Formats: sequence, C-alpha cells, structure tokens
Amino acid sequence: MYQSKLTEGNNSFEQTNEHVLQELMSSYGQQIQQLAYTYVKDPALAEDLTQEIFLKAYTKLHTYNGEASMKTWLYRIAINHCKDYVKSWHYRKVTLHAPAIDTAKTKGHSLEQEVINRSEQERIVQAVLQLPIKYRESVYLYYY
Repeated sequence: MYQSKLTEGNNSFEQTNEHVLQELMSSYGQQIQQLAYTYVKDPALAEDLTQEIFLKAYTKLHTYNGEASMKTWLYRIAINHCKDYVKSWHYRKVTLHAPAIDTAKTKGHSLEQEVINRSEQERIVQAVLQLPIKYRESVYLYYY
C-alpha cells in the first residue's frame, strides 16, 4: 500500500503526494501523452487528456495499494480515462481537426532520406491507428 507521512494536519501528506506526482509526470508524462494520442489522434487533445490523467492520479493516489507497479497503475488510469473519453458524447459529436504543423529537422541525413523516413513512420503510425483498440493497445504497450 502507498505509504505517506501524516504530520500536523495534511501538510506533509500533500507535500508527499505532490512529490510523487512530480516524479510520475517526469518519468511517464511523455509516454502517457503518446498513449492518449493513440486514442484521440489529436496532439492538443492528447495533452489535455494527459493533464486530466495526472490530476486523476493525484486525487486517487491514496487508493494505490502496491499490488502492481506505479507505472502499471498509472497506465490503467490512463487507458480507462481515454476509453471513457472516446465513449463520451463530446468526443463522438464534436470533432475538431486542426492541421498539424511539423517542421523538418534533419539529423545528419539528406533531406530526401528524412522525407522518406518520415513518410515510412507516418504510414506505420496510420496503420497502427487503424487497428482495433485492443490490438492498438497491445502494439503501443509492447513497442512504446
């Protein structure tokens, strides 16, 4: 079970929870955001969901019982939150698509090679995003 020190009211408890939240965000923030993106396919919305996921994790930190790793617990919160969002009326009825602006950054490759690499990566991402959600989760959790 998650242990925290309770001294003089909730001050120490809140500081401990905030410290754990900071560690979770720095360790898993990018991975949770990528996981959220696989559900909603919108970078801005994935960022919003990531913030909501960490807020939910912070408020439910007292329920962590230590049966699974903290990463597993956080991923389960993230997956459930994303599934709930995708099932929500708002997501199904209100869809906004903004074009993503992506600047090309070369890493010592020629521009042609960079374009080819990005094209291949984009095709792979699109293929994974077309998979049913249970297979998409499996691929994401295995490779990312």
